Amino acid sequence: MNCIACHKKDDKHKGGLGDACDSCHGERDWKENRFDHGKTRFALSGRHRSVKCDDCHQGQKYRNTAMACNACHKQDDVHKGQQGEKCEQCHSVQGWKQTTFNHGLTRFPLLGRHLVVECKKCHATPQFKDARTECVACHDKDDIHKRRLGDQCDSCHNSRDWRLWDFNHTTRTRFRLDGGHRGLDCYSCHRQPVSGKASLPMGCVSCHDKDDVHDGSFGRQCEKCHGTDSFKRVRLRQGQNSPPTKIAVSEVACQTVVRGGCQCGARQAARALQTMFASGDDAR
Repeated sequence: MNCIACHKKDDKHKGGLGDACDSCHGERDWKENRFDHGKTRFALSGRHRSVKCDDCHQGQKYRNTAMACNACHKQDDVHKGQQGEKCEQCHSVQGWKQTTFNHGLTRFPLLGRHLVVECKKCHATPQFKDARTECVACHDKDDIHKRRLGDQCDSCHNSRDWRLWDFNHTTRTRFRLDGGHRGLDCYSCHRQPVSGKASLPMGCVSCHDKDDVHDGSFGRQCEKCHGTDSFKRVRLRQGQNSPPTKIAVSEVACQTVVRGGCQCGARQAARALQTMFASGDDAR
């Protein structure tokens, strides 16, 4: 009296579900199905309720069917495997577009204004791991400095508001802004776009080479004589600032004498200084 005695040839499962056909089927119609999927290890919920059996159980093989999302949805993976195979960590069976992804667990937690930005603004493609994390990747066009202050925007700005910035040149760099440097515009020194950290040579001549009225005859270390307060104040002795005074030609020793001729131009430079100081001109 068991079903299989008459319906063995009709068993599309090929014995894979045993011979107790009446546990799922009824005698009124073979297509009638009383099987409760909720009693299995994979209860049907959400969008899975409307899926045809053959979509998951191909060839009507019901046992040992893979339960991982990737087993059925590998072709639907727009991330191309970048996010792994555990789709359920972000997606829900209620709808593929519903996600529970926590961006705070990544290397780039969303803070400040970033919280309200659409995903596609930063992630141009669904391959999310390709997105760069440096500020200029998204804000290069917003950089009013034109990269003259480098591309490490987060060293001054923060995600709360682009207009909020905090940078102390004295404590954050090795070049203290004092004297005449204190009121200068940033672009007076930072003139060219750079990559990475904004760094400049700290020698005076890097900015004041054209201002050197001595034409290099006194060397390149302007700070040995001049201070940042004013070019008119000259250190005649080490550690002492004095107002401009006359310098006697006899006080300048020529370091290079060949056949009685002065080769270093020190006397000519001293005369030039005498002329400038006598007229009250700027030592620059």
